[in-house]
Amino acid sequence: MKQEADQTQRLYLDGRLNVAQFKDIFQPLDARKPQIEEEIPRIEAEADLLKVNGLTTEHIMAEANALHTRWPKMTSEGKRGMVELLVKTITVGKDDIHLSLY
Repeated sequence: MKQEADQTQRLYLDGRLNVAQFKDIFQPLDARKPQIEEEIPRIEAEADLLKVNGLTTEHIMAEANALHTRWPKMTSEGKRGMVELLVKTITVGKDDIHLSLY
């Protein structure tokens, strides 16, 4: 947007645009500027959230893979403790088991 405004100003200063033409091009750009500036913090926050979510997902996957690797070597007490940390409830039905995770 700044580049377009600068080009418009250069055309006016070079005499290739009259005042009316300059206003027709520049005023919409000038009106849009506050709207864009108002949107910037929201868009930056969305981008930051996406980065954090991506890092969190990567971290969770790495920890899950590490747990998978360690599981066979863990004691029964260690496995039980891990299940208690991860599982909120266990519901045993006639033909199925339902786990609710935290």
